[in-house]
Amino acid sequence: MRVALLSSANGWRGSGASYAKLARGLGERGHVAHLVTAVPRLTSRLAAMDLPVTEIHGRNTGPREVWALLRVLRRIRADAVVVDTPRDVRLAAYATLLHPARIVYRYNLNYRRARTDLMERAYLRRVAACIYQSGYI
Repeated sequence: MRVALLSSANGWRGSGASYAKLARGLGERGHVAHLVTAVPRLTSRLAAMDLPVTEIHGRNTGPREVWALLRVLRRIRADAVVVDTPRDVRLAAYATLLHPARIVYRYNLNYRRARTDLMERAYLRRVAACIYQSGYI
């Protein structure tokens, strides 16, 4: 399976470190994992670990960001895209309208109140699976 791991994290802590572990674990099990980031600091850290990584302009959820993610998904022929923030869910929801990858939401404890508007529910309907992280990762 070919998996894109999309992270808009600002740095190494949390999602960055966790995604590096996921990428290594997927690779050890014969899958292809490719990290997609939006911040140079995280990109360089992952590249220094010899993990395949592509940086896109991903701070917003506009057409430029959607097309950038879509190009990466097509280039790596992704079967799935793992996301862990509501913004990344939205970005992946749009990109996967034009590429047949499944969205996997790695739920993170979110201290903000969940948005429940119509569009947010529409984005979440595109999610094929949800992962709840445990202490074993």
